[in-house]
Amino acid sequence: MISETKETADEDIMSKSSYEDILQKLICKHFGNSNHTVKVKDVQDVVQVGNNYLNCLHRISLEILKDNRLEEEKVLIVKVFPEGELLQQFIREEGIFETEITVYNNILPEINKVALNVLGISKFSANHFETGDNNMTVLEDLRLAGYKMADRYAGLNFYHCNQKSR
Repeated sequence: MISETKETADEDIMSKSSYEDILQKLICKHFGNSNHTVKVKDVQDVVQVGNNYLNCLHRISLEILKDNRLEEEKVLIVKVFPEGELLQQFIREEGIFETEITVYNNILPEINKVALNVLGISKFSANHFETGDNNMTVLEDLRLAGYKMADRYAGLNFYHCNQKSR
């Protein structure tokens, strides 16, 4: 379960029941059967409004039940279209979500293989759950595995730049 919480002021976050409907199908597809039930426990904004320009990021805490017994707890990151008809039209016309989904489905799995085989890194990027919807992307939340988002305003320090140049 999430240890730190961030209250949201965004009234436009999808309801828990809306996410349950969407994630129910996704989890059943992931497990390969329909014996699982999804219960959304919490929905939070990942970043403050305005920090992500081309999508809204939500952190969803959920329980996966099988035969009404808790089988697994997961935390997922869901990226959806932002509000605003013009912005949504721009995103569709430019194919921004489609490009991102292609990267998650085709490019990052190959980079993960190289990272494992060559560098011994077991996890280079988050797992992507295919939704079949070009308006939504669902990723595992790597924060629970100890990963941290870098401060995009701070830039890279010498150590990180040196590692990238090797």
